[in-house]
Amino acid sequence: MTHVSAISEVERTGYELVKCRKTKGKLATMRDYARVDFKPWKGNEDGKLIPSDETLLNCGVSARMANAVMLQSKEELVGMFDDLPIEVIDEMMVGLVQSAEVLKATIIMLETAYLRIRQPAHTRLRHEPRLGPMGEASLLACQPAT
Repeated sequence: MTHVSAISEVERTGYELVKCRKTKGKLATMRDYARVDFKPWKGNEDGKLIPSDETLLNCGVSARMANAVMLQSKEELVGMFDDLPIEVIDEMMVGLVQSAEVLKATIIMLETAYLRIRQPAHTRLRHEPRLGPMGEASLLACQPAT
């Protein structure tokens, strides 16, 4: 029985943080990923997970505010901001920028973890013939959105 990775079912947004370049040469294989050396990150001194629940909550608030802004016309936004003190507008903009930075760092962490997990996946695929010849190919075909 051939293993088909659930990763292939993840719906992709199509957005790119960095414009993708055309690949040059051959694509990396699982064996290539297995050769990559990395050191573990140093954990947070207080043992809390990063990003914290509070940080993610703030990002959620900013994301919902950003969504509300995106649904407004230019005229509606100008009218809405006419009534707000400049300090409130500044605070809103700071929240958007801070959240964007947290989310960018989180994306880097998620994609790095994905690549690190490919190494033990390769080892397991080599030692589990039940996955069949498509086991490796199904994981290779499922690249994270970058």
